[in-house]
Amino acid sequence: MQYVAEWRQAPDLQDMSKHDQQEILLAFGARVRTGFFGKKRQVGAQSVEKAMRHVAQTLVLAGFTDPRRTSGARELDLPFSRMTKTMRDSDPAPRPQLALPVACITAAAAARFQNGATRKQQAIADLITVAFFFLLRVGEYTMPTGNRRTRTVQFRCQDVRLWRLGQLLDHTAPLELLLQADGVTLHIDNQKNGQRGQTVHHSAVNAWFCPAKACARRVHEIRSAGLPPDTPLSFLGNNTHVVAADILNAVRMAARQTNLPANGYDLTRIGAHSLRASGAMALKLNGYDKETIMKIGRWSSDTFMI
Repeated sequence: MQYVAEWRQAPDLQDMSKHDQQEILLAFGARVRTGFFGKKRQVGAQSVEKAMRHVAQTLVLAGFTDPRRTSGARELDLPFSRMTKTMRDSDPAPRPQLALPVACITAAAAARFQNGATRKQQAIADLITVAFFFLLRVGEYTMPTGNRRTRTVQFRCQDVRLWRLGQLLDHTAPLELLLQADGVTLHIDNQKNGQRGQTVHHSAVNAWFCPAKACARRVHEIRSAGLPPDTPLSFLGNNTHVVAADILNAVRMAARQTNLPANGYDLTRIGAHSLRASGAMALKLNGYDKETIMKIGRWSSDTFMI
């Protein structure tokens, strides 16, 4: 709407020819590409394609035709397909985040036991443990920054089930009892891919680096403060949460501590998503089959093998 206002045109683009509709939408795509409507840096072809598609879908839902297509055609008209292909060809190659050695993950998780560790550092360390064992996407256990809305629902206390000898433990039980849990189940309300209502279970590990103990500590800290069951696990207090940048900084610090750059790791390719990749790689190296890893990580294809 901001863009078409510069053209002194209505947002529905109906007072012009099909050719002019396409000219404006293509020019809008070029403006999106520069980052003018975003963070002022060039975005990828997929972002441009998505922005133009959303405009077209809004027009179709209002009862108008899709300006990107000839009436009745399934394929995009040549100007749009060529534009997105040219942008895609000039985009840099994807750089997926790297899987890390388990020693690096445990170094990040051990930060909670250091003298003088703050509540925030302890929460970050516990969430790193949970993310590694459950192969979580960063948006599933941290809060988005600003007013950004996401489909993913962050894990809440009510999504955590702690078990001992087949019995469900009450979240308000003493921490000493919760730490004796021999299993933990996470209920995933909604995900980035739109799948809902999935659950993943892990048995406890007879060591400090344990998903059940990490979940128990997060649940106890939140619930013992009198907060409701729907409080996210990322909650710290006063509308403050652990965010993706906190996880990123902690993981990269652990990478430095374990001397990964000297072993050929590029720190720019280490991030919050490395926890998900690391968990999958650890399972693979310990002999788990592809189907089991896909089930735990909730992948619908085997692209994670890359």
